[in-house]
Amino acid sequence: MSSQRPPVKNRLRHFIGDGIWASVCDGVAESNFTAFATALSASPGQLSVLLSSQSLLGCWLQLWSEKLIFFFGSRKRVVLTLVSLQVATLATMILATFFEAGPLAFMGLMLLFVAFGSTSGAVWNSWISDLLPARRRGYCFGVRNQRTYPASSLALVAAGAILLSIESALGGGRGTQIAFCVIFFIGLTAKLLSLRHLALQPDGQCELPTRALGPIELVKTCYRDRGSRQVLCFFGVMGFAVSVSAAFQAPYLLTTLHLNYLQFTLVTAVFVISRFLAAPWVGRIADRRGSRQPFLISAALMPLVALGWALSTNFYALLLTQIFAGMIWTGFDLFSFTFLTESTGSAYRQRIFAAKNVAWNLAAFAGALAGGALGSFSMLPALVFWVSFAGRGAAALFLLRVSQYAPESESSASLTSGTVTNVAA
Repeated sequence: MSSQRPPVKNRLRHFIGDGIWASVCDGVAESNFTAFATALSASPGQLSVLLSSQSLLGCWLQLWSEKLIFFFGSRKRVVLTLVSLQVATLATMILATFFEAGPLAFMGLMLLFVAFGSTSGAVWNSWISDLLPARRRGYCFGVRNQRTYPASSLALVAAGAILLSIESALGGGRGTQIAFCVIFFIGLTAKLLSLRHLALQPDGQCELPTRALGPIELVKTCYRDRGSRQVLCFFGVMGFAVSVSAAFQAPYLLTTLHLNYLQFTLVTAVFVISRFLAAPWVGRIADRRGSRQPFLISAALMPLVALGWALSTNFYALLLTQIFAGMIWTGFDLFSFTFLTESTGSAYRQRIFAAKNVAWNLAAFAGALAGGALGSFSMLPALVFWVSFAGRGAAALFLLRVSQYAPESESSASLTSGTVTNVAA
């Protein structure tokens, strides 16, 4: 391996290539996992347990992410290993679908696939943030998103068309299984191409702490830092509120509103298209105006997404809600990422991303269980969206009250490396 670092253009090319093919896999395969589970007669309660278990397992594995980096010797090796495990899991899912292994086997594989992906998330964030130019991160993500969102959208529409055509041509349960096998195979191919681009990226300079923190030490370090407690509390409450309605959306659209697969796909595709259209100006805002104020604004607008779902069952109204949701989520994702990146030293960035994901996933575990209970026993289908609206509003109000994200003492600097950021100014 050459000691010379590859040019920024090469890193950006593989950064975009990885994103495009990962988005295709997400759009054509992963977005249809719950739809296939629903086709296998999985109940909203079972789906909520599944999604909450994914969050719990991902949370537990992320607590070991720093140990994994020390064990493998680099962040790149950790990411490549976990993505390779996703590839193997998706291949097994195709076999399980074709040979009619049943809903429990399929949902178990779903659990592993998503858990591997969420575990790699914090490590990937830390790795990629060091590969991109600090002053142009927003631009780089904007360019990437301009490619990934259309790819995901086209993959979603193609998947819906494939499902509808094959199911109509073959009919019956066997036709549904073959249709899902086809789209899962397309997703597997895309995941392999994404893995190739990740493998071609350089390791990058990695400043590691003097020692890796285990799960208990990481939790204690976060708890000692007042600023970290406040921000992680926000992500926890928001994660709970989002997950309350997340597990219910697919059954709600397919069984309560009786949408066909093409309509179901369009509801998701409109969200992705909206994210694509919003990506360029969101990236420019992040580079020119910083992330603090835009992060607060996007968080304050998050409750309106759930409100749109709660107020209407009309298909076209839901499409409008998804357009708005795509814009808000694009800003929220990028501004929260750049905020945490800018607020944390390179050596400790892995910790704050892992802690943030753990807070979100733990809360998502509880939120998915609560949403499943509400969806299964409530006589009001929209109740889960009203609860999500209230939770998102509480999280936004809490964030607006936070005065700063900063370590209080030398002892807490192990998490944030002494960087002070005024959040509410």
